[in-house]
Amino acid sequence: FTLAIYYLKKCIQPFIESDFYSTLVISNWKKTGNLFVFIGGSTIIIRILSVLYFQSLIPTEGYSGFKIAGVLTSSLDITVLFLIIIGLFFLLFSNAFLNAKEFKQDSDLTI
Repeated sequence: FTLAIYYLKKCIQPFIESDFYSTLVISNWKKTGNLFVFIGGSTIIIRILSVLYFQSLIPTEGYSGFKIAGVLTSSLDITVLFLIIIGLFFLLFSNAFLNAKEFKQDSDLTI
């Protein structure tokens, strides 16, 4: 998470200089998005595995639909989903700025 914030911090200076279509900004947004999605996804997987492990320590009669639903709902948290959504937003934003950079280069060549 700290590394993702560091990549976002590196984007501030090009924005101040109005260098929106810099490859540095685009690559840092892509790295930040990938890290946020990775953090959210890995947190969900770790929570699911830990709940399943702790439930295996308690003797029960197999897994019913309610137990599996309980595992899934206990592993999904609004903060984890928020991290995944923010990560997808940064990935979308980096693709949009990459396309805008290509369109800007094309328009600069035609003038």
